Amino acid sequence: MWIKWRDCHVRPEALERYRSGRSEWTALPGHPGLVGQVSAREPDGPRACVLDVWADEAAYLDFRDERNAAIDADQMGYARFRMSEPAEDEPTPEQRYAVLENAAGPTVLDIPGEAADLHEALTRGTVLRVDDCRLHPGREEHFLAALRSAWDPASAAAGGLLGGVVARVAPDVFRDREHHLVVTLWTGPDAHRRYAEADVAAPGARADRTADVRERTGLVLPVESDWQVLPRVWF
Repeated sequence: MWIKWRDCHVRPEALERYRSGRSEWTALPGHPGLVGQVSAREPDGPRACVLDVWADEAAYLDFRDERNAAIDADQMGYARFRMSEPAEDEPTPEQRYAVLENAAGPTVLDIPGEAADLHEALTRGTVLRVDDCRLHPGREEHFLAALRSAWDPASAAAGGLLGGVVARVAPDVFRDREHHLVVTLWTGPDAHRRYAEADVAAPGARADRTADVRERTGLVLPVESDWQVLPRVWF
């Protein structure tokens, strides 16, 4: 599968424009190869993100070529180029929002959970966790092995993990083998809290991560159910 990830900083003044932009994606379920799209937002803060999952790179590129450029231009709130004065509906600088990261890449590991597949996890998930990991050179194989042997059991023991993936991502202009996203979907905040407590209690897993990961940031955000874009049937 193929992941597309957008991490955004949305000012309060830009929230309505951001919400409006999300509505532009309502036609997406009919596009071939879409597994699903979920959006999540910090309830009382500026952080928001969008996760697309595609069957493969070809499906993603086909969609990007046909539709994505026009939707993203509006979604990011950039002013349209004009030779004359801006129109009245043109966003002010305060109404625009910043895209902190815009990356894509293939999945390299499936994370099993209570859902039958990733489409079901996207459908049922109410909490999205994304660990943005920059690895030391040459550590991908050990990093993935550590996920299988140490992180997954902690997730299973906590309960409430629906499923997820690890993706090797980079900006569309180049590829970076050392940049990975660990994406998981959860039934609710209590389930994720149990996982976090079990994970903290595993010093061996933390030691492995220190050897593999040179930089890590993370998001744990509630999924905005009104912004989900999911095909009715996924095969």
